[in-house]
Amino acid sequence: MTPQQQALRDLDRAYANVLAGRAGYPSPRKKGVNDAFRFQGREIEVKRLNGKWSAARLPKIGWVKFRATRLLRGKTLNVTVSLAANGWHIAFACEIDHAVAANDLPAVGIDRGVANTLTLSTGEHWWMPAGLAEIERRKRRAQRVLARRKRGSSRHAKARRRVAALQARAARIRQDWRHKASLDVAR
Repeated sequence: MTPQQQALRDLDRAYANVLAGRAGYPSPRKKGVNDAFRFQGREIEVKRLNGKWSAARLPKIGWVKFRATRLLRGKTLNVTVSLAANGWHIAFACEIDHAVAANDLPAVGIDRGVANTLTLSTGEHWWMPAGLAEIERRKRRAQRVLARRKRGSSRHAKARRRVAALQARAARIRQDWRHKASLDVAR
């Protein structure tokens, strides 16, 4: 019952944002677009299976095994289960109390450009990974195959999933690079 209640809370928040002038009118949900549902943290039980895997007990679903990328710390506020091009994902929103150390490092200026992805004020140039070009080439080819398929057919759906998987892979590579670059700059 909780995912339905969360959806109503999201809708209520969306209309409150419309009335306050912070956002536009909410669009209706569509199949295959932002497919996700959310549970409250108090309903979820998590157990560690081994070094890499854990399991979460979701109401009405049961135990779901997932890859534990990091330890859960703090109080779990909610758990979101979402469908992406590369499969199902589970995300835990946790409230963590921690102290932030004072930063006494010198400031760094960053220029985002076309020729160089990032140029630092120290004179360093950083580029996106070279493997992205190959993925983009394969994605363009897959999009041409998709354009030749009849909409609504199973071959069209398969080609669309192929394009989405390549696009998601490129997005994950870019996101990984951004995280690593921002961490290097912060250090």
